[in-house]
Amino acid sequence: MPQFTISIDRVVDLIGLARDPKGGDGPMYRVRCPFCGEDGKYKMHINTAQNVYKCFHCGVGGGTLDLYARAALGMELVPGGKERGGNSRYVYAQLASALGMQKDMPKPVVKAPPRYNRATDDALD
Repeated sequence: MPQFTISIDRVVDLIGLARDPKGGDGPMYRVRCPFCGEDGKYKMHINTAQNVYKCFHCGVGGGTLDLYARAALGMELVPGGKERGGNSRYVYAQLASALGMQKDMPKPVVKAPPRYNRATDDALD
C-alpha cells in the first residue's frame, strides 16, 4: 500500500487559509477556520508532524484529505474506494490534480484473470 505523502502544509497553502502572523510552536501553527467563520481569530490548529487539523471553536478536525475535501470540494471524506461507498480515491485524485501531481500518482495494478484449460470432451465423459 503506498504511503500518503502530501503534507497538510501544501493543502493549507492551496486553499489559502490565513496563518496566524504570530507563528506557532514547532510543528504546530494556527489558521483561520474556513468552516465556522470565526472572523479575525485563528482557532484552527494545524499539526504538520501528524498531518492533522482541529478547530477549537467549531470542533471540526481530521487529516490532510479531509481538510481538502471539506474546504475545497465541499464534501465530507468517506474512507475507502467507490466500490465500498467511499470517496477518498476521488478526493486524492482531485488534490493531486490541483497540486499538479498526476504523473506522480501510482498506476493501478491490473491482474490478469486466471486461465483455466478446459478439459476435452473425452476427458469429461
